[in-house]
Amino acid sequence: MMEFIKILTAIPVIQLLIMQVISLFCNLFHLQKSYFLASFLQQIIAVFIPTYYFYELKGNNTYLKKKDFLIDSKMNILLFAGLGLSLQLTANLVNSPVIWVFKNLGFKPVSEFSIKSSFDFFSAIITVCLLPAVFEEVLFRKFVFNDLRLLSKKAAIVFSAVFFAFSHMSFYSFGAIFFVGLIFGILRSKDYPLIYIMIAHFCLNLSAILITMIGKTGFSPYFNKFYFLFAAASAAASVYTFKRLSNKPEQLEFNYYERPLLQFLSIIAKIPYTYIYIFIFVIIGIINL
Repeated sequence: MMEFIKILTAIPVIQLLIMQVISLFCNLFHLQKSYFLASFLQQIIAVFIPTYYFYELKGNNTYLKKKDFLIDSKMNILLFAGLGLSLQLTANLVNSPVIWVFKNLGFKPVSEFSIKSSFDFFSAIITVCLLPAVFEEVLFRKFVFNDLRLLSKKAAIVFSAVFFAFSHMSFYSFGAIFFVGLIFGILRSKDYPLIYIMIAHFCLNLSAILITMIGKTGFSPYFNKFYFLFAAASAAASVYTFKRLSNKPEQLEFNYYERPLLQFLSIIAKIPYTYIYIFIFVIIGIINL
């Protein structure tokens, strides 16, 4: 139990090493850095391989199962896709007070990628949408979630979302990603096959790409002018789809400690990797400001 702390600590370290290697290689051969190449390598080397090693090669033999990809309803596909698309602006709306604070402190979030060609769009679909949707959901909504539900349902939902937000190493987006993690965690507690959460995650990231592309078109001024109207419509759609999906009876088994928060904190406080992980988050978060 709590093996995932080691993985979560290793991931940002490996990602930083990958970025340094890419930077050195590009500087050495006078090449332009590619966000999509870096993202691809980070997902494969920093997320997939450590997760696979800990949970497959160590004998658990549970990395992915057929039931993880069981689609039992076409309507669920549409609902989860709609939830993912609507959650992007909804989460940004929830996170807007955080962004407001940072802007007033003189900081401004910078877009990490831009779409300039059809090749960029295809690359973004693979590296920004598909790979994170698969690898991150396997890590957070399967292994981290399953470890934490041995403590309690609340611990599984809340702290899988906390670690999901921490893993993105950004002060700006912490609130938005934590909110998304909560939604995904609640739906995971209903024992939906993992493929549905992956679809929602894919569409969530796809909507970020589409919004980025809108910013490069003539529609951008209208989108900015009516941003909160679009966000409100997205929030309404998120509430509707979430309510429909969360009506499913709970099927997973959970432990129910009387004080799950204190129980969890008392366990995780004994793990040295926890403090290393928090330190890395703070340092990278400051660097990214």
